[in-house]
Amino acid sequence: MIFVRASFVSPITMLKAAYLRRFVWHPASAAHGLAAGLLISMAIALLIGALFGSEAGVVVPINQMGFVLTAVWFRETWTAWKTAAVLPAAGAVVLLSG
Repeated sequence: MIFVRASFVSPITMLKAAYLRRFVWHPASAAHGLAAGLLISMAIALLIGALFGSEAGVVVPINQMGFVLTAVWFRETWTAWKTAAVLPAAGAVVLLSG
């Protein structure tokens, strides 16, 4: 059900933008959109597969830890607030997986 809903949101949004004449086409955006769509589809498929094999209370919090990878990937400056957010989250993952 989640995958079906995600499959309809993007095309409907694009059609609405084209209807309102706010849709800007560029080859780079098409390539990035395709790559993002493939990665999101793969992430959703992996999440659904993990939900079949384990409890949602364990899988979903671990899935939501993606913000840490984003911060590392884009080389954001690490602050005390980020540390204060990551330490309890990492502790929760350790407790849930034990």
